[in-house]
Amino acid sequence: MFYQKHFPCFAAGKPRYTVPQNILSTKKRIFLVAVPLMNQTSASDNSLVKLRFHHTLTRIAIYVKSDDNTTGKQITAFSIRGMKNGILTCHIPEDSKDKGFGWSYPAPAETETFTATATRFDIPDNTATPKELLATFYLLPYGTESVFNLTYTYQAYNSDNTDITQTIILSNQTLPSTEMWTEGASISYTLGISRKKVTVTAGSLPTWNTGSTETVSETVVIN
Repeated sequence: MFYQKHFPCFAAGKPRYTVPQNILSTKKRIFLVAVPLMNQTSASDNSLVKLRFHHTLTRIAIYVKSDDNTTGKQITAFSIRGMKNGILTCHIPEDSKDKGFGWSYPAPAETETFTATATRFDIPDNTATPKELLATFYLLPYGTESVFNLTYTYQAYNSDNTDITQTIILSNQTLPSTEMWTEGASISYTLGISRKKVTVTAGSLPTWNTGSTETVSETVVIN
């Protein structure tokens, strides 16, 4: 799904737009901005409008894999905290690497929690199974205030050998490599889940194509 917005033209100053986070989160909305074109005429561009669009958000993909052979593991809740809103301001690009826009945010930071739609996500029973996609978020490119919450269960045995369900709740856990949350970046976090700990491995993809090669940047362990 695409979110389309026409910036207003001002007599003076730069085009600005306040972006509320309710257009983002997990709803697969893509917010694109074109580099501003100034003083274009039909004679200078052969009557063609040549716009270069850029992704303005950070794509966050959350994957899950098993870090032990415990059976019956299941994620019952996952959420991530991101910026609630931001101001996108366009400017004249200074060089070919300049995208022609930048983000600014209110101070103090205003954040919001975004929840994955999956509530009964089965975790593989063994470590040999490849990781699986839990959720994808499209967030404003500011990861400093971002944390995640995770609840998962697994099957265990009581002293009398009867089945019991153990519930693990992790709240306000820091995400690694949030400095990589930049405009157009595609970031992945792989949650390696076992009975006693959770590992979080951050990686980056060169494009928003999920089939591209991932580069791992950092891993943290939560006991």
